[in-house]
Amino acid sequence: LNAEDGQRFARAFPVEDVGEAPVFAIELTPEVYATLTRPDRSDLAVLDATGRRLAISLGSPPPVPSEAQRFALPLPQALAPSGTAPLGERLAVQVRDGGRRSVDVRIDAAPPAPAVQWLVDAGETGRGGIDALVFSVPESAGDFRLSLAVHGSDDLLRWQPLEPAAPLLRVGQGEGRIQRLEVTLPHSRYRHLALQPLGGATLPPIEALHALRHDPASPPRRLHLLDAVAGSEDGRRLQYPAPGPLPVVAVEPRLEERNAVNGFRLEQGQGAQAYPLLQGSAWRLELEEGPLYSGPFPAVLGGEGPLTLVFDAPARAPRLGLWYHPERLLVLASGAPPYRLLAGSGSERSRFEGTEEALAMLKAAQAPGWEPPLARLGPGVEAGGSAALTSPAPDTGGRWVLWAVLVLGAVAVAGASWRVLRQPPS
Repeated sequence: LNAEDGQRFARAFPVEDVGEAPVFAIELTPEVYATLTRPDRSDLAVLDATGRRLAISLGSPPPVPSEAQRFALPLPQALAPSGTAPLGERLAVQVRDGGRRSVDVRIDAAPPAPAVQWLVDAGETGRGGIDALVFSVPESAGDFRLSLAVHGSDDLLRWQPLEPAAPLLRVGQGEGRIQRLEVTLPHSRYRHLALQPLGGATLPPIEALHALRHDPASPPRRLHLLDAVAGSEDGRRLQYPAPGPLPVVAVEPRLEERNAVNGFRLEQGQGAQAYPLLQGSAWRLELEEGPLYSGPFPAVLGGEGPLTLVFDAPARAPRLGLWYHPERLLVLASGAPPYRLLAGSGSERSRFEGTEEALAMLKAAQAPGWEPPLARLGPGVEAGGSAALTSPAPDTGGRWVLWAVLVLGAVAVAGASWRVLRQPPS
């Protein structure tokens, strides 16, 4: 594949910050996925400065995230608020002697405990790591809405902020209920957790409290936001561009209306080929900290074509969030930089092989845990454009000529054989 043959691909992306390693990785972006025509990602290629194709392989598919482990915690114990000074308070003293000498003394106070109202002893569960808290609130508590600050400590003296203002709420009843009873934390290993309702709010009665712990090997997630490109006149059907074979794991409709709830259905494809992916209720509430959305819905996009949101009631076009696990392309840097990643072709196909053995040998020679350096993709530019996405028409004329030649050759061979068989033996 030379430089001119690069026109057989729709778009080209410059590969930057490659480094000196003989093997490097490229994280595929949503723009790359949206250009691809093959679900196996085989219409990808990497070219060097001379237009020569490099050996590539697709990294192992992202592992399926395991279910979070769930641990029961003791119920929060109420404590009186402390009257300590804010974190980081400093005492400063300045002494002067006749204007000739001066002494400055500054004492940084140890971070005091936050104004604790509720204390949780997470014990060994906390030592093992906590990624979220899940509250169980009885139905008799009715509606509530508050923001909750969470701090962590091992000795009940020095406290570290974990979450400045997490929403905790329940609004409505039945199918129209909106609730958020899970507080996400950065991975915490503190034994004690302090829960502080903000703004003078009170914590609702708690029936049970659980800690969630995620598998540390779970792959990272990225969020890709899509804007609607078309919509129906009644405002109930909104179409979004096709994401290609993006490895989506969850979908998040983000309503534009304030304090709104709307049922939706998500479809993929067009016309008679469209099929439903999921349905649910999306909502948005306005809090002092900003808008709060209903969150992602687990989903897998296994088909092709654009996405369509169908709402129960007319809605201003929301943004559609796609949560996905990015894949990496491994490249054997055997050519001369700069390199280009080409994506989207109706005729070209790559064979994902040639780097596994080299990568295994390279890892064996490096320190444990070594991974190929991650290069960066620059903005994509048009190469062959949309014309490169169409498959070439079959050469029917050439096929008939080939068949004619084969048939004539077979007739000639049969005739020669018949003549030889009819001659008497000498």
